[in-house]
Amino acid sequence: MLGEHGEFSDNSALNALSIALGIGITINQDIVYDDADNYQDINHWPLISDFVSHAVTTDISTVFIGCGSSLNVTSPATVVAWSDQDSYNEQVAEAIKHSPLSKPMVLRGSKSQGPFIMIAVSEVNDGKVFVVGDTNLWSYDKDIDSFSLYDNEKLAENVFSW
Repeated sequence: MLGEHGEFSDNSALNALSIALGIGITINQDIVYDDADNYQDINHWPLISDFVSHAVTTDISTVFIGCGSSLNVTSPATVVAWSDQDSYNEQVAEAIKHSPLSKPMVLRGSKSQGPFIMIAVSEVNDGKVFVVGDTNLWSYDKDIDSFSLYDNEKLAENVFSW
C-alpha cells in the first residue's frame, strides 16, 4: 500500500481499508523532512537508512523516499524502517483547493522531531501488506527515476518476493 504525503493526498481511504483489514498500519497526514540526509540537498527527499532485519530489508542499506508521510503502527504490524534522529515532520492541517485545476493552499500544522516510522509490514490471515507513505518510491518521471536510486529497486524485488 503506497500512501502520499499530506499536502497532495488524503490518506483516509487507505487508512479506512487498513483498519477494516486489521493490518495495524495507518498513514499520517504529514511530510517528513531531513536537512542532513537527503537526496540532492532537498530536505523533503529524505534518505532512509535505519532498518530492522526482515525479508523486505535484506541487502538494503539506503532507500530514497520522495516527499513521504510517516506511519502509525500497532499489532500485528512490524516496523521495518525509520527516518533518523535529525529528521522532523510537519503535520498538514488542511489542504484547500479553490478549483479542481488549482494547486492546493496548504495550512501547516505542528512540527515534531524524529525518528519516524517510514516503512512497515503486516501479515493478516494468509495475506501480506507492505506500507510506505510515498507513491514515488518506485516511480520514473521526467524529474527523477526513484526506482533506480540507492536500494529502491532491491526493495521492490524483496517486497514482491516476500
